[in-house]
Amino acid sequence: MRILCTTIFLLSIACSSPKRQERVENYPEGDSGTAEREKVYPAGESKRHEVEKRAVNIDAVVLHDSTLVDISSLSKDFVIDMRYATVDNFLGEKVYDCAQCWVRYEVAKSLLRVSASLKRRGLRLTLYDCYRPLKVQRKMWAIMPRPGYVANPYTSGSIHNRGAAVDVSLTDREGNALKMGTDFDHFGKEARHSYQDLPPKMLQNRKLLKATMESFGFKAIRSEWWHYIYGEKYKYTIADHSLCTE
Repeated sequence: MRILCTTIFLLSIACSSPKRQERVENYPEGDSGTAEREKVYPAGESKRHEVEKRAVNIDAVVLHDSTLVDISSLSKDFVIDMRYATVDNFLGEKVYDCAQCWVRYEVAKSLLRVSASLKRRGLRLTLYDCYRPLKVQRKMWAIMPRPGYVANPYTSGSIHNRGAAVDVSLTDREGNALKMGTDFDHFGKEARHSYQDLPPKMLQNRKLLKATMESFGFKAIRSEWWHYIYGEKYKYTIADHSLCTE
């Protein structure tokens, strides 16, 4: 079935050299974070990128991996629960202009594979956060300047700022969120993958999510059961664009 991607922003972004990462938030499990730091461009001073709006048929057109796409335009199987577009988040305020999940095209393709795998189990992938503008990262850092939970926007930034990280969970076919032991953005040891003092069903849910995400190229981090990085951490440059189409 051919699916129409109604709105796509093509960002011609050159891949930059890996630079030093200081934050645990962006370290996949087993990664010591030894890459060099990448320069972060302040809002309004970032390199100019060509941006195009176009309607494409993803079955017929091969997009560049760096293209930012709205995941909902590719599939309606995801549960979109963008917490930062509401006040239901650790900031206590709405910081996104709209509840749209944008990711790099290669990330989107893998998310579609994750979704298809979960669908066979009667489950859907819930998306809490995707691409995050740098200006929002600064606001989050001002409230919670804790390495390991919020990436420093003035050093290496977050992989969310690059469109290659997602915060996810699981929902059943009736629309009920599977219990994971903590809520999204719980800043505590209970959110770690290594934490075992939970009911067996919750541990099973975490393991299922992790195994499925990792099967399609995503990497977990130690401190957050919901946070996954796709591919190389520094493959894409930091962006600070609003991509809302509403």
